[in-house]
Amino acid sequence: MNRALLAAAVFVVCLRIFSAGPPDSENDRSRWETVRALVEEGTYALGYRAEVEGLVIDSERATALVADVVLDPRRGIYLSSKPPLLATLAALPYAFAREVFGSTLEQSIPWILLLFNALPFALYLLLLRRLFERIAVPAATPLLAIAGFGTFVAPFASSLTNHVPAACFALFALAAFDELNRGSRHPAFYFGAGFAASTAAALELPAWSLVFALGVLLARSDPKRFLLYFLPGVVLPLSAFLLTTVLAFEDPWFFFRRDSELWFKFEGSYWRAPVGIDRGEDGIFVYVFHFLAGHHGVLSLTPIFILAFGKMSAPPRAVVRVLVFVTAVLLARAMYKSFELPLPLAMLPVVFCAVTAIRRQEALLDVAIFCTILTIGFYLTKTSNYGGIAAGPRWLIWLTPLWLLAMREPLEHLLAHKYGRAVLAGLSIISIATAADAAAHPWRHPWLYR
Repeated sequence: MNRALLAAAVFVVCLRIFSAGPPDSENDRSRWETVRALVEEGTYALGYRAEVEGLVIDSERATALVADVVLDPRRGIYLSSKPPLLATLAALPYAFAREVFGSTLEQSIPWILLLFNALPFALYLLLLRRLFERIAVPAATPLLAIAGFGTFVAPFASSLTNHVPAACFALFALAAFDELNRGSRHPAFYFGAGFAASTAAALELPAWSLVFALGVLLARSDPKRFLLYFLPGVVLPLSAFLLTTVLAFEDPWFFFRRDSELWFKFEGSYWRAPVGIDRGEDGIFVYVFHFLAGHHGVLSLTPIFILAFGKMSAPPRAVVRVLVFVTAVLLARAMYKSFELPLPLAMLPVVFCAVTAIRRQEALLDVAIFCTILTIGFYLTKTSNYGGIAAGPRWLIWLTPLWLLAMREPLEHLLAHKYGRAVLAGLSIISIATAADAAAHPWRHPWLYR
């Protein structure tokens, strides 16, 4: 049964990849245009801006992209606003296909997506199946069904996006850590945990919380192996991230600087007068509600994760924990937006909230709590547009494997009772329906917002 579910989920993802039309979202196209520019022109530049007799002139490719580009004011070139690591890696198979088979980018896109999304997703499900069958035998089948069909990981696999590989590599790191947590001391698991967690972080910056959480736990248990094997694994993806950022932006810390936001607001930029959801007009309390449980909420769109959040929030003190978290976010947001403190400093209240929430009982659960608080706190502090036009809370997709593992115990309790199974069926149906709707077009608003 579990093998059939796994095979069906991977088949559906492959079918979506080959049936998808050309990239039609700014998010997607800015990465694909970077791939094209790297292979065909040997540059990260997506276009140029020049002044001729007082007139501002943009190259044709630059004007075709509106929102997901930045303008380097020093060199007068347009660049994708996305970290360049993923596009750089995707350029390698395209360069090979172009050189050997004479393929165009459009012909190569499905095969690149198979390599970067479908293949990691298949391994992701295989490892989840192993973990579920090891720690949750009664619940393994429903958990695998939810993983394959009821989350936002699979729907975004038809796009060149960081969210899918980040979720997969987060799971790879957790699988390696689980082996170490069970007593293995093999260097490959230390290196693999560091490499996979750091790769997830290079794709999704808040995933550095995963690197930190695993690093602290492993350093505490075996400092020598942590230094010899885990840290070198962390350094490799980090180095690749910084190197590609230097090659594209001539600044390794571009994505960590506050003034990098100015690159978005050049003359004629979409971000000078954003429209629709990008205006970010919701007040902080409304934003927190819709981010978590409203029209863009992970709990309303995929209510199966109520089980994970219930487990992480410790029901006897759930209200207190939620109030502490919201207070920390309000304080961090005020420090960042009103007092204009650097983001790492402004995030200290959220970090404190995350550290104090750890229970020191189950390692994987503690990692899930820590990463969830920091990631959600990061976006509630820094953003106001729910991730723009997307079918779900895309910024939180990388947390999916942590939540799937955290919901094991509540799911087993529901399976043990007749009414519990009915509740589980209802939560699963809504989550699967949401994922199916998102898969039809991941770059549109969620069904609750439309």
